Amino acid sequence: MTKPIRPTLMIEAELADATTAAHETESLSRADPLVAMMLDANDRDIAQLRAELAEARSSDLEVSIEGSPVTDHRISVPYLNRVTGSLQSAYRSIAKSLDTDGKMKSGEGTLTLASTSAGSFKMMFRTAEEPMNLLERPLSERTLGELFGLLEASRSTDVGEIAREWASRSPEASVRAMIRLAAALASSHGTTQLRWTSLDGVDRVAAVEFEHARRLASVLAGNTGREIIEIRGHLTMAQDDPPKIKIATDVDEHLAAVRDEELLYVVKDLLFSDVIAEIAIDMSTSPSTGAPTTRSELLDLRPDDG
Repeated sequence: MTKPIRPTLMIEAELADATTAAHETESLSRADPLVAMMLDANDRDIAQLRAELAEARSSDLEVSIEGSPVTDHRISVPYLNRVTGSLQSAYRSIAKSLDTDGKMKSGEGTLTLASTSAGSFKMMFRTAEEPMNLLERPLSERTLGELFGLLEASRSTDVGEIAREWASRSPEASVRAMIRLAAALASSHGTTQLRWTSLDGVDRVAAVEFEHARRLASVLAGNTGREIIEIRGHLTMAQDDPPKIKIATDVDEHLAAVRDEELLYVVKDLLFSDVIAEIAIDMSTSPSTGAPTTRSELLDLRPDDG
């Protein structure tokens, strides 16, 4: 189990207690094995807490992923690309929606990867530098506030109401970007932990389990003319280039495009077996003919264990 991401203030408090204990016991002799063991343990705690605090202060946004794409603190490149790409897309689109005066420069909507570490796979991001404004909070602060508000709401029983209220006042590009991010987090089949440290030093920590991320994606999809359905059936390929799958149930067949490379690997592993698939269906009307069209995209795939 991955060690939880903790608020910086909690780490600072534990470090202060351990450091105080070290000062108060520095005169004790380590000749006694029991005393030596206790003092050594406190020394190790101090070293670990200092390292944890330094890491927490090294970034504006920290993301830790566990689940099927992560093995021994290593992550598959296709999933890494998917989750970082969807995170960047959501961050930029929300920033644009909040930039009402149109003063955002091109680089201000970009996250940069500062470092990585084990945990199970942990990434530290920095936001772009921004000019100071005494009248309002920086755009990056407001953007991450919106993002964390939605991710935290995914665990709430009021997620439907909160997500629909946000979607009603947000442009469609932001809503679709958040759907992609939530779907990417859900496909890990694990828990994603995030910590954002604001400019005033206050932390917000969110732990998003894959079921909650899936629910958030479904609720948001209902506000865009997009429907997310779950299908149980037998998996086969329908087309190789571009790849499409077919899932046959007892009563019908469902086709869906596979646009994510990570999912394509999963498809190949589960071909000709019984599966549970989550498919996003986009419905639109031709502006010239008025004819309705639908597009289906595979969001998640897992074996059906009965």
